[in-house]
Amino acid sequence: MARVRALTIAEQRPLTADLVWTALRSAEPIYDVRPGQYLLLNTNEPGGTLRMLPRVGFIAASEPALGQLALVYAPDEPGRAWLARQPVGASVAAHGIYGRPFVLDPRARTLVLAGIGQGSAALLALARLAQQQRRAVTIILAAASAALLPPPFLLPADIEYHTVIGDAADLVAALVPVLPWADQLCAALPPAAVPVLREVVARQRVRGNTDFASVLLDVPIACGAGYCGTCALALRRETRLLCVDGPVVALREV
Repeated sequence: MARVRALTIAEQRPLTADLVWTALRSAEPIYDVRPGQYLLLNTNEPGGTLRMLPRVGFIAASEPALGQLALVYAPDEPGRAWLARQPVGASVAAHGIYGRPFVLDPRARTLVLAGIGQGSAALLALARLAQQQRRAVTIILAAASAALLPPPFLLPADIEYHTVIGDAADLVAALVPVLPWADQLCAALPPAAVPVLREVVARQRVRGNTDFASVLLDVPIACGAGYCGTCALALRRETRLLCVDGPVVALREV
C-alpha cells in the first residue's frame, strides 16, 4: 500500500440535500492526478472503538500545485458519513493516489461522459480536463433523485450537462441519440450495467473504433494494492483486480 498522506480538510459544504463537497489539502504538492484515480480514506474515529475499512474517494477536482483535491460524494453509509461530519481543519489519513485513469484519445474532439453512482465524481474532473484541451463535452449523469445529482455550477459553463432521474438502464437509454456523433465515450457504471451499454454502443456506432469507449467500474475496493482480492472481477479474457488494473478499463474488455 502507498504511503499514508496526512490531509487536512480545507473546505466542507453541502452541494445538495444528499451530496457533499470535501476539499482536502496536502502539505506538499500532489502532481499527476488524473481523472478516474482515487484515494483510500481512513474513516475511523481517532481513539474510537469502531474500525472500518478505508473508503474510496474518487477525485472530482484538483489543484496539484496547491496540494488540494476535492471529493463529491453521498454520505450514505457510515464511512462517508463520518467524513462529511468532520470540520474544516480536521486531519484525515489517506492512501494513494491509486488506479488507472481515463485516457483521452488525442484525436477525439467530441466527448460524451455518462455516469451514475459514486464513480460519477471522476467524470466532473474529466469534463474539466477535456474542456481545458478545447474539446466539446457532453456529460449525462443519472441518479435516483435530483438531490443525488451534482449541481451545474461544478462544471464550466460551456459544457453541455444533462441529467436523468432513474437507474443505469435509463442512463444508457439517454445515450442512444448522442453516440453516433461522439468521438469517444467515457462512462462510470456498476458492472451489471455494462452489457447493456456494450449492446447500445455496438448498435449506435457508425465508426468502428474498438477503443471508442472506456468505463470506470464502480466496485468495492479495500486495499488499493491487489492484496485482498475484494475487487476481483472476471473480464472477457482474464480476472482483474480493479484496484490496480482499473478502475477504468476499455469497454471491449468487460
